Parts: sequence; C-alpha cells; structure tokens
Amino acid sequence: MQTEAIAALAASGAAGLGVPAALIVGLRQARAAHHAAELTAQAGHHQARKAARREAAVGFVLAAEAALDECLRMYESKDPIEDYLSPIEKRVLGNVSRTFTVIRIEGPEELAQKAKVVRLALGDLTMRVARRQRASAALGELCEASGPDDPRVNAAWQAIADTGVLTPLLGTLRTHLRVGGPRPVIKPFGMLDAREDVRNLLTAFIEAVRTHLDETTR
Repeated sequence: MQTEAIAALAASGAAGLGVPAALIVGLRQARAAHHAAELTAQAGHHQARKAARREAAVGFVLAAEAALDECLRMYESKDPIEDYLSPIEKRVLGNVSRTFTVIRIEGPEELAQKAKVVRLALGDLTMRVARRQRASAALGELCEASGPDDPRVNAAWQAIADTGVLTPLLGTLRTHLRVGGPRPVIKPFGMLDAREDVRNLLTAFIEAVRTHLDETTR
C-alpha cells in the first residue's frame, strides 16, 4: 500500500472501525476510475454532438445552394414548368426543409433560428421565380397561338392572372398584346439581387456555425 494512502486511511478514522485498509484504498481507486470513465463518456458525447451539428449544417448549406441554383435555372428557362406551385416548392425546397428539421433537432437554437431565416428567404425567392416563369411561359403560349380562337389563349390568360405577377398590367396586356405576335418582355424583379440576399443570409449562417463549433472546442 502506498504511504500516502495509508496516511489518508489513518486520518479518515476508517482503520479504527475495523475496515481493511486495502479495501478502502480499492474503493477509492474504483471511484476514481469511475469518475475518469464518466469524464471520458461525457467527452465522447460532446464530440458526437459536435459532429452531428456540423453534418447537419453542411447538409443544410448544400441543400440551400442547390435550391439557389434551381431558382436561377427556372429564372433563365423559357420552357414551361409545373402547372402548380406546390410541386415546385416540394422539388426545390424539399431537401432544404428536411435538413432544416435536423438542425432544429440537433440545435442549438441560435443556429436553428438563422437557418429558419435562410429557409424562409429561399421559399419566398422560389415562389417569386416560379410565378414569373409561369407568366412568361403563358405569354409565350399567347404569342405562339394561331389566333384568338386558339384553345390555348384562354388557358394562357388564366395562367397569367393566377400568378399575380402582371396584375397591374393585365388590362393593358389584354388590350395591346397581339395574339400570335411578338413576345413582350417581362421586367425583371431583381432576381440576381434577391439571390445575393439569400446568399448573404447563408453566409451569416455558416459564420454562426463556425463560431459555435470553435466555442465548443475550447
């Protein structure tokens, strides 16, 4: 038995109670080993949580960037896309919503709130691009129609009205647009600026993630 252990045992008075010194020392060693195991387990849990949060953040960023790319593709496309906005929202924002849910579960709340701001901005941008693209495609249908009696005409006007993008100009369009004539140009709504705004929000989220991971390493 170590001299220090014997001295501690004598000082504790346990020897006077008839408790074997070896047992007392063994119990103390077992307690110390248990405490060390607890610290190791806590460190492992901490590292696992940190890794899970990092993976959740990476997944969210990749999904958001893919959604931004799809918004730009829709903006530049002249081909018709889905007739209804709900499939567009599901297709473009599906992975964003799924990865956002993981961030909400893993935490912390500060990162979840920043991710929420990005998701909402992406949703707004997606719907604006989709409505503009639908209106543009419908105008194309009008300009490709053979004449006012073409069955595509009424459907195209209805699609334009449903988007709400050209509501202030709808009366003027109906009066001056020549069915089968040249295609008018829809004034851009600032897609590139809006896309940059979303990117800035995404950058702020990334910086918040880095700060959080650095703090949890200390």
